[in-house]
Amino acid sequence: MVTIATYGTLITRGWYRGKKNARPVIVRCFRRFYRKSSGFPVIVRDRNSSLWVLAFDADRDELSSMDMHELGYFTRERIVVEEKSGEKTDAWIYIPKPEFLLRYNVKTKEDLDDNFLDEIRASKAAIDFPELMQRIPRKKYCEFKSDE
Repeated sequence: MVTIATYGTLITRGWYRGKKNARPVIVRCFRRFYRKSSGFPVIVRDRNSSLWVLAFDADRDELSSMDMHELGYFTRERIVVEEKSGEKTDAWIYIPKPEFLLRYNVKTKEDLDDNFLDEIRASKAAIDFPELMQRIPRKKYCEFKSDE
């Protein structure tokens, strides 16, 4: 089993349903960006941002199925997430490929408003996990090599 941290259509399409261990967690140093014309959100690195996402454990078959759904535009990377208790845990998350960001003209320094929250609000996930609707105040959470 592996832990997957989801922030977009894997939430709104209910991939977490039936998972006893689905839970909201915080991802630091990323920001969600969504443009309806693309059909799904992406996360981009942002040292001043954090967001609530949904984590759950997946077996090898489920992971393969999610990879088929996501890997056209994304790569799967290991990150650290923060549980509600403050404990830090490893998880996999799907990060957009650079060519996808270029294709959809995603500006990493612009569009700071997380407008995918409207999509989550319209889904059952907002009822199941109200934390997903909370905004985390912007502040400097991390340093990137480009900051040096």
